[in-house]
Amino acid sequence: MCKVSMDLNNEKNLDFAIYSLVLAKTEEFSAEDLVQDVRRFQDVDTVKVQSRVSVLMKRWVDSGVVQEHWNTFSVAM
Repeated sequence: MCKVSMDLNNEKNLDFAIYSLVLAKTEEFSAEDLVQDVRRFQDVDTVKVQSRVSVLMKRWVDSGVVQEHWNTFSVAM
């Protein structure tokens, strides 16, 4: 994996960053884990990141890309 600098205030860039983080996960993770991972790279508005994570996780659970457990997620294999 390589590092790419991009403005995470741009919604498409933020979505891509969240997607990349999800694909890099090897264990179960929570939505809050993703928010903290994003904020570790850039100081982005927490509410905005939480909102995008919530929308994307729902979309990916519905499409079968991600499996939802009680309060965690995992990448569908």
